Amino acid sequence: MRTPHSRLSLPNFMLAHLYAAFAPLKIGMDILVGEEGIKTDVMIAQGGLFRTPVIAQQILANMLNLPITLMETAGEGGSWGMAVLACFAKYGENKLLADFLDEVVFQKPKSTTLMPEPMGGVGCEQFMKRYKQALPIERAANILDDD
Repeated sequence: MRTPHSRLSLPNFMLAHLYAAFAPLKIGMDILVGEEGIKTDVMIAQGGLFRTPVIAQQILANMLNLPITLMETAGEGGSWGMAVLACFAKYGENKLLADFLDEVVFQKPKSTTLMPEPMGGVGCEQFMKRYKQALPIERAANILDDD
């Protein structure tokens, strides 16, 4: 949904898609931080969206106002994560998952970390304000779709 004064361009269109992909995560993180008091220093992201270097990583850093780390395996997504869990189930013995990940899987990971950019965060906040305002419209559309 666009506002009357929005400019439709390919970069804005693609940016809106990336913001929308991360919007539910942003809402959840805001709840965890604001209501549950969770503190996070850095987040490690993973998924096919991160196969293209830097772009989605920077947008996520801006969206969450957190450093975002990507390991070289980040683009492998869920299949890679399931393989890691299978290895843990077979070889993890009596270790906690966190210890297994630190000691076995991520001993010397090749990774990059991007910090949030102040101006990028401003754009994310504007998007999120409009996104949340549009949620009732989304709910109404889903109700109408069920009929």
